[in-house]
Amino acid sequence: MDIGQTIKRLRKERNFTQEELAEQLNITAQAVSKWENGVAAPDISQLAPLVSVFGVSADALLGIDNTSEDAEVKRLYDEAFAGTEVYDALEVVLRQFPNNFWLLDNSVGYLCNLAQDYYTENHPRAAEVFDECTRVANVIINFDRNAGHVARARFCLADLHLTYKQFGKAAEHANAIPKVWNPAHSMLAQIKQASGDLDGAIEGYRNWLRYILNDFDNAVKLLGGAYREKGQYEDEKRVYDALKGVCDAL
Repeated sequence: MDIGQTIKRLRKERNFTQEELAEQLNITAQAVSKWENGVAAPDISQLAPLVSVFGVSADALLGIDNTSEDAEVKRLYDEAFAGTEVYDALEVVLRQFPNNFWLLDNSVGYLCNLAQDYYTENHPRAAEVFDECTRVANVIINFDRNAGHVARARFCLADLHLTYKQFGKAAEHANAIPKVWNPAHSMLAQIKQASGDLDGAIEGYRNWLRYILNDFDNAVKLLGGAYREKGQYEDEKRVYDALKGVCDAL
C-alpha cells in the first residue's frame, strides 16, 4: 500500500473528510485528493504533521522510527519561548505538529495577546498573526474533544474580535462558551459595554458577580467549617463577617 492509500485509510478510520484533514494540515483539499489518488505525494515537510494528525508513528507511513511526540513538542515549545523570535519559532513547531492539542491550547493565548498588541501598535504583521490565531483557535473548536480547550479557544476569539471591534463575531464566540465557565459572563459584558449597550453590560457584570459570589460563598463556608473543627470560633466568625460585608457592599 503506497502512502496515498495509507492516508486515505487513516483519514476514513478517523471519520475525517478531505476538507477536514486539509484544514488541520493547513493545506488545500485538492492536495489531499491528489495524494489519495496517487497523482502526487506529500512533501517531506508534511510527514511530521501527518503523523501528528493521525496519531500514528511515522513507521505507519514510511517505516521510520518516531520518538515520543509529546516530549518532542514540549521541548520545541520551550525552545521557541526561550528565544527572541518567539512567534516565528512557534510557527515552525505549529506547522510540524498541527494537530497536537496540547501545543494548540498552549499557543492560542499567546497568539491572541500578540495579535492584540500588534493591532494596538499598528504592526505590519498584525493581520498575519490575527489569521494564525483564528486558524489555531478554529482547529481546537472543530477537532479538540477537551471542553476546557474549546472554551479557552472561544474566549480568545471573543477577546480578539472585541479588540478589533468586530462585536458580532465576538458575541458569537462568547455566547458559545458554557455559562458555567465564569469568564464567559465577563466577556459578554465587555462586548456589550464596548458596543454601547450599557444596560446589557451592567446586567452581564451582575451575572458574573453572581457566579463569583456563589464560589466565594462556598469557599467561605468550607473555611469557616475548618476553623470550627479546630475550635477557632473567633476566626470562624471573622470569616462569616467578611462574607456579610462583601454582600452588603454589593
